[in-house]
Amino acid sequence: LSKDYGYLYQCFVFTQAIIVMYYRDEEGTTRNELVLNRIVANCIGITMAILMSLIPLNVWGGDPRIALNIVQIQKEALAKILHVLKECGADSLGTNQSNEEYINL
Repeated sequence: LSKDYGYLYQCFVFTQAIIVMYYRDEEGTTRNELVLNRIVANCIGITMAILMSLIPLNVWGGDPRIALNIVQIQKEALAKILHVLKECGADSLGTNQSNEEYINL
């Protein structure tokens, strides 16, 4: 397969598989309803692609400092949870008020 088309082949196969599975699973669905569904879905996808292409280049949305702060908060929360689990041990994972206060999420 040519690398010029990227994931186009994969998307085509997935779309066809979804259509066939949807047609076989939905007993009350006619071919016309299925075709209309796919046309509407494709039009929505094209519209979204056009809207996304209007966003200027290098607008990634979000400040890296904020993202790094969020990652730091998540790392600290994970460290607290792992510390509590290590203290409790595998045998006594019951509810303990002191551990819930320590995590404080």
